[in-house]
This record gives sequence, C-alpha cells and structure tokens, in this order.
Amino acid sequence: PKIKSFKEQFIEIQNQSPILLLPDQFNELFSKDGWICYGGLNAKTLEQTVRLGHEKRFKEAHQLLIDSIDEIAIDLILLRCECRKHFDLRIPLLQLLKNDYLEERYHACIPLLLALIDGLANDISAHVGFFAGKTDLELFDSITSHESGLPFLQKIMNKPRKTTTSEKITIPYRNGILHGRDLNFNNKEIASKCWWALACLLEW
Repeated sequence: PKIKSFKEQFIEIQNQSPILLLPDQFNELFSKDGWICYGGLNAKTLEQTVRLGHEKRFKEAHQLLIDSIDEIAIDLILLRCECRKHFDLRIPLLQLLKNDYLEERYHACIPLLLALIDGLANDISAHVGFFAGKTDLELFDSITSHESGLPFLQKIMNKPRKTTTSEKITIPYRNGILHGRDLNFNNKEIASKCWWALACLLEW
C-alpha cells in the first residue's frame, strides 16, 4: 500500500542526488586557487561557483567567493568559535581581525590570521601546527578534510617561498608572508582565503 509513497520519495532523492557531487567538483575547479569545499559553505554559493567554473567564468566565480566572506559570514565563524575549545580563547583577537578586514586593513589581519590558524592546529592536535609538514589533516568522513580539501590546502599554503618578490599573490603563502618574502600580499582575496581556512579548521 505504501509503494507509491516510497517511489515518490526515491524519485525526490534521485532528483537531489547531483548535489552530492558538488564538493568534489568544487575542489577540482578551485582548490588549486586556495578555495576548498567545507560543510558550512552556503549551498547557493557552492552551486553558483561550480556552474560558473564549468562555464569557464573563473573570474566571476573567484569574485563571488571573495565577496562571500562578508560581515555575516565572519559573524557566523565567530559564533561557531564560541562553543569550541581553543577557538573561544582567541575570540577577542578574532573580533579585532574582523574590524581590520571590514576596514580593509588587510596588511594587519592576514599575518595574524595565519598565526592563529597555526596555533589553533597546534593546540587541537597537541603537538604540531597547521603548517608543519607532518600534520595529518585527513579524515575519512569529512567534506573539509577529504584528501582534496584541507590537506591539499595546507600543502599549497605551506609552499616554500625562497625568493623575495613584490608581485601580487593570490594564495596566502604562510612562509612568504610571515618571513617577509612575499611583499605584495595586502589584498582582499588573500584575507578572505585566510578566513576561509579558519572556517575549514573549525570543521576539522
């Protein structure tokens, strides 16, 4: 008697199933540029950016991702920080970083965000920081910590930067920024990707 209801439910699930492919598609399209999918990513933003990526409209997709890190997004990150050990201790600094970001003081918020990300990973793992080469960030049951996600992001952010350059960068290279080798890092894209990495770390 219930077969019709079951069939309708199955068809509905089948119609929604393509969304399961979006995280991998997103990472395939954008991870090399410093963006990875995470569970808290707005579904509409995820769908739109993947569509733009498939249409080769990467400039529009990147701008959409940059602009998605706004005051509302940062407030949600801070709200999630309040109920997580280690993150809650850093809320006063993160509030100051929020103000710097919204006031476009990217030169101030980027280095400190990178430092806080490293310290948080160190506290959480109890032995190594986010940018340590031996840090294991992979989890089998996580969108964020899938091998194409946070572990990949860590590798590109931790890339060695052995030459001083004044060319604009779009990846938040930890070594280049904190060691004074990448001199032209002061832009919204780098800052937004640092907040993005923090959001991913929250899920990890």
